Amino acid sequence: MFRDRKHKLKGLVDDTAHAHPLGVQFLLDIPLVQLKEQDAKIAQVSIEIEEAQKNLQDSVASKYDKLWHEVVTALERMNSTELQRFQEALSQRSQQSEQRVQQLISYAIGLATRAATDKREADVKKAVISRWKERAWIGARQRMACRSLSRLFRIHLRRHFAGFQQVLAWEINMERLRTEFRNSLPDVEAVVRGAVSSKIKMLEERVNTKDTVIQKIQGDVERLSTKAEEFQDSAGALRERSADLAQILQQVKDEVREELDREADREGRLQKAEELVSDVVEKMSQVARQEEMQSIMKDVLLIWTAVKHLDTAKADKRELDALANEATIRAQHGDLSEKIDDVKTTMRDVNTRSKTLNYMLGIMMRFMEDAVRKIASMDPSLMQAASGLTGRSEARRAPLS
Repeated sequence: MFRDRKHKLKGLVDDTAHAHPLGVQFLLDIPLVQLKEQDAKIAQVSIEIEEAQKNLQDSVASKYDKLWHEVVTALERMNSTELQRFQEALSQRSQQSEQRVQQLISYAIGLATRAATDKREADVKKAVISRWKERAWIGARQRMACRSLSRLFRIHLRRHFAGFQQVLAWEINMERLRTEFRNSLPDVEAVVRGAVSSKIKMLEERVNTKDTVIQKIQGDVERLSTKAEEFQDSAGALRERSADLAQILQQVKDEVREELDREADREGRLQKAEELVSDVVEKMSQVARQEEMQSIMKDVLLIWTAVKHLDTAKADKRELDALANEATIRAQHGDLSEKIDDVKTTMRDVNTRSKTLNYMLGIMMRFMEDAVRKIASMDPSLMQAASGLTGRSEARRAPLS
C-alpha cells in the first residue's frame, strides 16, 4: 500500500518536473506568509512523528521484553537441544530487531537535526535576502535623488549661463556696430571747420582776384560734391552691412531655439531611460525568491525519505509476525497453549500499534497531498495533476478505513 503510494507520489513529482523544466521557478509567486505557514506546519508534523516514534519504540520494547520473558519461561520445559536452537534464533532475531530499531532511531534523530539545520539556514537566507532588498532599494532611491539634484543643478546653471551669454553677445554686437559706424562715418564737424577756415583765409588772400576765387569755389564745390557722393556710398554700404548683421542675428536666434528644443528632447529621453531602469530593478528583485522555493523542495524530499524508511520498518514488523507464527506451529506441548495465546494477544496489540502508525502515516500523506495541491493551485497548468492526486488519495484512504 505504502509502496504504491510512494510510486504514485514520485510519478506526480516527475510529471511536475517535466511540465516545468526550469525547476521550481513556477513557485516564485507564492507569498512569503504562506511559505512561513507551510514551514511551521511541516516542522510541527515532523515533531509529532518523532514523538509518536519514540512512544511506539518504548511500547514495543516493553512488549518485546515481556514476550521474551514469557517465551523463555515456557521453553524451559522443552527439549534442551531444541530449546538451545530456538534461543539462538530468538537472540539473533532480537539483536537484529534492536539494531534495526537503533538505526531507525539514529536516522530519525539525524533527520530531525538536518531539518532544523535546513530551517535555520533558510531563515538566515531569507533575512539576508530581505536585508539586501532593503539596502538595494535605499541605494536606488539615493542614486535617483542624486541624479535628480544634479539634473536640476545643470538646468539652473544652463539657464543662468544661457541668459548671460545672450546678454554678453548682444553687448558685444552693439559695441562692434558702434565702432564700425564710428569708423565708417567721417568727422563732419572737423571737415567743415577746416574747410571753412581755409576758405576764409583763401578768400581774404584772393579777394582781389574774382576769377581765381570763382574757380577755386567751383573746385571746392566739386570736391564737396565728390565727398558727398562718397558719403552716400559709405552710408549705403553701412545699410547693407546692418541688414546682413540683422540676418545673422536672426540665424543665431533660430540656432539657439533649435538647440533648446534638442535639449528638451534629450531630457525627455533621459527621463524615459530612468523609468526603464527602475522597472528593470523592480523585476530583478523578484528573482531572489528562487532560493526560498528550493529550500521548500528540500523539506518535501526529506519528508518523502522519512516515509520511505517507515515503509521499511513495516516490512521488518511483518518478518517478526512470520517468526511468531513459526514458533506457534512448532509448539507441540499442550502446556504452551496458554502462553501462545498470550503471545497472540501481544501480537494483536502490536498490530493495533501498526494500524495506528499506518493511520498517522496516512494523515502525513494527506498533509503532503494538500501541500502539493496548494503549490499546484498557484500555477493553472498544475490543476489537472493536483485533481488526479486527490482521486488517488481518496482511493488509498478506503483500504485504511
